[in-house]
Amino acid sequence: MHLPARVAAMVIAVSLAACGGSQALTGTNGALLNVATPDAPPPCKGQKNTKEYASVGAKALSTNGGTLCVPSFGGWGGTMDYPGPTSHASMALISSTTAYNPGAFPPPGSVSPIFYIQFKMNTYGVIFGAKLPATGGLSSKSLAVGKVYTAQGASDVGSLWNSLGECYATAFSTKNGATIRGIGFVLKNVHMGEASSGVISILPGKLAPSKC
Repeated sequence: MHLPARVAAMVIAVSLAACGGSQALTGTNGALLNVATPDAPPPCKGQKNTKEYASVGAKALSTNGGTLCVPSFGGWGGTMDYPGPTSHASMALISSTTAYNPGAFPPPGSVSPIFYIQFKMNTYGVIFGAKLPATGGLSSKSLAVGKVYTAQGASDVGSLWNSLGECYATAFSTKNGATIRGIGFVLKNVHMGEASSGVISILPGKLAPSKC
């Protein structure tokens, strides 16, 4: 084969290879595949952000139970369900991916949390009921559909920490990505006593006996 013919053959071969490579990105009808990307959880109305956390002011809690907007931070966001308190109360939330102020978080255990929700009540001694609405959900790119995660609650009494409820949940798919629901289970039938604040920690794996 003469040199010009060889060069032409090489050009044709490269072109065919390129076409073959690009075909992997198309469907059977030649249309480009449309791979949906989950929407990022939207921020709460009026939330404030810092480099370490995001916060939202106190919202009134319904005695029938309901959901609160979880401040969007570090790819996390959505809502937190809660059982209704037996008397008027309101709650503020702070989201973070790290225990940015160690004294404001429960002592770490053998498994490190991947997300924290600090909650602050407007009064002491709030008593929560047992009915938890099956709605809302906490979403994140750090969760994986089909994987199990654990929510653990703890209340802050001075320098002491009291354990609240704990439960596990399996992440499912939503438009905002992998989502877990029912983390407000940690407040079911809880009497806050002398505490007016606490932390809900999200950990990877099944570390609790009860389902959220």
